[in-house]
Amino acid sequence: MSTLNELQSALRREINAMPMFLTDMAPHLQDLLAESEGASLEALFSRANRTEGSLLEALAWLWARTLRAPASATCVDMLDVAEGEVRLFPGALQVANDVLNRGILVVAGDVDVGGEFGDGDVGSAAVITGSLRCRLANVQGVLRVGGVIDAAQLVFANNDPEPLLAREGLRAPLTLLQLGRSLDVRSSDGLVVEEEVTPSQVLKLRALLPAAVFHDIDLEEEDEDVLIPLDEVLDVEALYTSAEEGTLVSPLR
Repeated sequence: MSTLNELQSALRREINAMPMFLTDMAPHLQDLLAESEGASLEALFSRANRTEGSLLEALAWLWARTLRAPASATCVDMLDVAEGEVRLFPGALQVANDVLNRGILVVAGDVDVGGEFGDGDVGSAAVITGSLRCRLANVQGVLRVGGVIDAAQLVFANNDPEPLLAREGLRAPLTLLQLGRSLDVRSSDGLVVEEEVTPSQVLKLRALLPAAVFHDIDLEEEDEDVLIPLDEVLDVEALYTSAEEGTLVSPLR
């Protein structure tokens, strides 16, 4: 793992290589490092998370620049990051089943999850310098991905600590944004809906999803300007269960 001196040297050396979207964080990084004499790397990330996600992302970028060579991928059956815990992976992470992040998770590489990538609440934070691939992403806290979020079934994002961020784009058959959550992505591939939907969006949902996840609703007399609460259209619990099982969206859809 990197030391504080290595991070300070890397910031001086690499500051001109910092991506434009992070350059505003350079002075804050300098202050964080100057005020953290003797702190562990985990303590640095914990302090960075007290302000905003962009500082956490900038520190993750800087840490990745100090790694002399990518570490071998870490392969685990499942990953549970406890509340208050900081878990750092200096290379790719492969998880056969599910991830539950209730603390701070930072990965200097890609993350591949066989099941669900989820977090515990709005206090959690995850920064992935590469891409995130999973069956289902269920996000309430901070999630910043340097590459692509690629979910085979569903992205479900609620609460509003900050936008769900994927620097290179979002690929998911369906993305549900609830409780004020928004997207900050270069591009999105798939259907994105919020807490209210139009009749034409309902028709797109019907073409995409199995009948078992819908409530009975008659659209014949609905005007296109009418907004329908999503929970009157979809059984969200059934939707989520189907996504967990991998049966929400078939590969042929």
